[in-house]
Order: sequence, then C-alpha cells, then structure tokens
Amino acid sequence: MITCVGSVFLDRIVKIDFFPKKPIKILANNIEQRLGGSAAISSFTIKKLGFQSEFIGRFGDDEVSNFLKSEFRYFNISYNKSLFLKKTLSSQSYVFEDAKGERLLAAYNEKKLLANKSLPKFSFSNKHTYLTD
Repeated sequence: MITCVGSVFLDRIVKIDFFPKKPIKILANNIEQRLGGSAAISSFTIKKLGFQSEFIGRFGDDEVSNFLKSEFRYFNISYNKSLFLKKTLSSQSYVFEDAKGERLLAAYNEKKLLANKSLPKFSFSNKHTYLTD
C-alpha cells in the first residue's frame, strides 16, 4: 500500500487561442474539469500502475468536494482517513491554456482549509510506503 498525503484540487482547464496583451474579454474553446493536486494525482497514477494506494488530504463540504470524492470512489481509492471540514470550500484552480500550451494558473484555498494543521490519526507501518507533497 502506498499512502499519498497532501493536496487535492478541482482543476478547471480553460482552453483559449491566445493570451491577450491587455485584459479583455475572450471566448474559451473548451472547459474541462478534473482532479488535481500532487498527492491526489500520485494516488491515481499508483493505482493505474497496478498497486494499492490511498489518499489522505483535506476536503471542504461543497459540490467540489462531492466531485472529488466521486473520482476517488470511481477508481476505488480510499480517502476515508482524510479531514472533512464543515462550512468550508474545497481547493480549486483555474488553468488557462493557450494553443501553444502556455499556462496561467490561479489557485484558491479557503483560509479555514489552510489554517487547519491537524492530521488524522493513523499509524505508520513498515509495510507501507508514504508519499507527501
């Protein structure tokens, strides 16, 4: 078992043709929604490589959290040791990507999510590998 501890985000990828020189209104070609965060993505990669993984992170209690948890459930990755904060927005980012692959990222973390420095109770084991971001 590989336990991945760290961030989980909802990434919204906004595809555009180009970045304007001045801030003006432009049309997006596409918007994708997917799971992000280094530890979260690592848990999915480990699972796809055929190994057991679990994720431990911080979730809010909003629609974003529902989407993120549904992704973990779909791929059968446990997240039950994570922290679930009431009346808190989950971490999110908007990634603007132009036709050349250049990116601008705007990330959001609610202060309550960042201020909570507690860790869930779990035991370290020499039968596990731990990955943190």
